[in-house]
Amino acid sequence: MKILHLADGPRNIRAERAGIIAKTQSNQVDLYYTGNVNQMILKKDLFKKRHFIPVSSRNNLLIDTSGFQSSLKGFINEVDPDIIHAHNIFMGKMAEKTGLPFVYDDHELWSQKVRCYQRKRIKSIVGKQLQQFLYPRWEKQLAKKSPVLVPTSGILQYYKNSYHTEEVFLFPNMPPLEEVEQLTFNEKNDNSLISVAIIAFTENPPKHKQMGGFYDLWKQNDDLGKLMVIGQKGLKNTKNIISTGRVSHYDCYTRASMGHIGIIPFKPYWAYDQFSGANKGYLYIHSGLGLITAKTQIEFKPVIEEVGYGFQFETYAELINYLRKSREQLTNIPSEKIREIARTRFILDKFGENLMNAYKLALEKH
Repeated sequence: MKILHLADGPRNIRAERAGIIAKTQSNQVDLYYTGNVNQMILKKDLFKKRHFIPVSSRNNLLIDTSGFQSSLKGFINEVDPDIIHAHNIFMGKMAEKTGLPFVYDDHELWSQKVRCYQRKRIKSIVGKQLQQFLYPRWEKQLAKKSPVLVPTSGILQYYKNSYHTEEVFLFPNMPPLEEVEQLTFNEKNDNSLISVAIIAFTENPPKHKQMGGFYDLWKQNDDLGKLMVIGQKGLKNTKNIISTGRVSHYDCYTRASMGHIGIIPFKPYWAYDQFSGANKGYLYIHSGLGLITAKTQIEFKPVIEEVGYGFQFETYAELINYLRKSREQLTNIPSEKIREIARTRFILDKFGENLMNAYKLALEKH
């Protein structure tokens, strides 16, 4: 089977992971890659051939897509795929126009996520209003035309309840076993509690990524140990904050393994958190850390229960209290045991059958 991944960029780890899982499920799979992705994260030689197509903000509203469609058609004629795996909503609509069998992979539930963004410029505000109007309609259309892959149980239930489809398959943001088998880890400093937060801060964060005052917890309290921040460009080291700057994906695991507990620091926002299941939550446990999230991040409740170390907060005051109360327990956290649980329970390989069933159904529907 020849699978063409049609993905948005500049990088798309979920597309790469899906390719890896398809390869583990069948040795008769050839992978191809197109869209506006220009950076590989996991394996540079995963795809037999790659083809870059630029995407503009106008394209995302299906305006002036003739150039994109023409380039896509040319690549399709060249590689002759059996099926398209379309990542996110614009690519889903482009896949629909090809007339080929396709699976729609909704990474974020865009009809709801777009409501979280806070636009300031008039042009951006108008664009958001159009997206809020169009995206639910497009999701419904795509759910009727193709099987849907989703990363969380919250999104799965949304598709079933809102779009009345049973052709939706869970495919979480977990790493494949192949990804974590090659990791290297650092020794922990057992004398000081180190909390880890992987963050890419923006000046105008969306409603579901508010974290005002988070860094102040460590700046104003010396009894919380250290906070290691991974991925925040320009953040300076302070007495209690260690900033690594931006690092590679695999280096995230290595750096995180020096800590004891991983934090998804965003304040509770139920309107979208019920659909969320961020990659970094699984990265933490595969690095041997416990996990802290907002209580509204319901996808991670069973993860925390399974690994046995972690907490879900409603306020930062609760987060502080947990770190103080659990300091001794966390500094003695059994990292190897947590990694074993992660590799047994929380790997994407467990959902390989869902991926292949979605492909099979798409081919049957065509």
